[in-house]
Amino acid sequence: MYPRLLQISDEIGRKVSDMGFWNGPIWEWTLKWRRDWFEWKKPIVEEFLQLIQVCIMRIDAQDQ
Repeated sequence: MYPRLLQISDEIGRKVSDMGFWNGPIWEWTLKWRRDWFEWKKPIVEEFLQLIQVCIMRIDAQDQ
């Protein structure tokens, strides 16, 4: 769905638990990229971040 983001992701093969942290009861994403975004990619990045922000994370569940 977001192949251009995957191309420069520094998170390939990592668990969700390695891509953020719990700030109290709230999951905070800390995605890492191999380089800065080009201007034309920023709307795609924002769309992706909005999409994953609505995911419900559970502090008591392990990655599968």
